[in-house]
Amino acid sequence: MGRSVRSHQPVETPSGLVPGGAGTRPVRQALARATQTLAAARLDPDVPLGDVQYALRSKPRIGLHGGPGGDGLTNVVGYGDPSATGEPVPDPGERMVTGSDLRRGGYPVDNGSSWLMTVDFTGESPRAWVMLTYGETGDRQSDLFDVQTQRFSDKDWRQAAFTEEAIAADPDLTEITVSST
Repeated sequence: MGRSVRSHQPVETPSGLVPGGAGTRPVRQALARATQTLAAARLDPDVPLGDVQYALRSKPRIGLHGGPGGDGLTNVVGYGDPSATGEPVPDPGERMVTGSDLRRGGYPVDNGSSWLMTVDFTGESPRAWVMLTYGETGDRQSDLFDVQTQRFSDKDWRQAAFTEEAIAADPDLTEITVSST
């Protein structure tokens, strides 16, 4: 006698809550609380993340993507202790909820991924793209202060010179010989 086996559908899972199921009430309560918190922060629930998550170091604000590592994201950004940097940091305001970085008006970011690289090994030779995320200087008066942060926000990757030929062809190439003598 055979037994019935339920088919697994990983692409469609999770597909929703079981109506009236045991987990429905806590999820609805959490969703209601999240909606109330966003309203208190004067944010609409459907506001794009880049409109409310921003680099705290930049004026005007530069919207950022990413989020906390605990959410399973690989582009980890967050807000930490302002004393961890030598840069002057504006006060982001008080947290809306304990345990969240949400402040009135959004999520300030002052730390996270600092340098990213992706490499494609599928062609004849590797190809690489890189991104510096927060800047080349801590000098707020410098024209370079937030250029990289804007590129990070725009997801504007730079192709890396990966081969000897590409390195030699770089018009900004500078060679320095270092000696121990």
